Amino acid sequence: MSQIKSILIVDDDPSVTFTLSAGLEKLGKDYSVDTCSSAEEALAKFQQHPYTLMITDYRMPGMDGLDLARAVRGISPQTHIIMLTAYGNEELHEQAKQLNFAGVVDKPSTVKQIREIVNRTVAGSERSPFEVLVIEDNDDLRRLYTKALSRAGYLVHSTGVLQEAYDLLDREQFNVLLCDIHIGRDKGTDLIREKYDRLQENKTQIVMITGETGYSDIVEEIGADFLLEKPVNIVDLVHLVSRLTSVETTS
Repeated sequence: MSQIKSILIVDDDPSVTFTLSAGLEKLGKDYSVDTCSSAEEALAKFQQHPYTLMITDYRMPGMDGLDLARAVRGISPQTHIIMLTAYGNEELHEQAKQLNFAGVVDKPSTVKQIREIVNRTVAGSERSPFEVLVIEDNDDLRRLYTKALSRAGYLVHSTGVLQEAYDLLDREQFNVLLCDIHIGRDKGTDLIREKYDRLQENKTQIVMITGETGYSDIVEEIGADFLLEKPVNIVDLVHLVSRLTSVETTS
């Protein structure tokens, strides 16, 4: 008999809790869905029941979603957390990474999108969310890639400074690395060459990005898995990352 996966939706907008609850109930009889309208009410529910997953809004009256997540971590550290926000930025995503969120989803979002993230998070193996490192010195593009991948349920860390990328790869493990070939006056290809053994050890999929031609042979020589040319189609980017992480789950 399958174990019931319990979900708590926390949002002060009743239309959001109603829509998400109705949509997630379509996941089937192995899921149960509760709702509440405040962080305080959510914490009271957690005192009675350790939920499998919590979906919470970021901005709410009183305690916000981050404070709620920190409190839930103290009560039920095994609970997966997905945050919904209309105020996404790199600082928020960094705090989400520190709290080991299953995802940060930018509003507006669709029920189908949330349902796919929930499935990816709690169905089957109880694995951590896939992590992606984006290295891009163009601020607008870095934010665009980060937003799209976060909305797809990935935990994204991003930087436009190559030295910070070196430091991150020394400390962290990533499922996918997206790296522009030119990072200011530096080259992402040098980073891949230097960190290639560690990336292989961690089974990191390497995607290089460039706005110039003539790099196919170099990208192949350094052992990268894919080369994308700018302008990058965001839908194609998300599909590629999804395919790469799907490959990892079966390898």
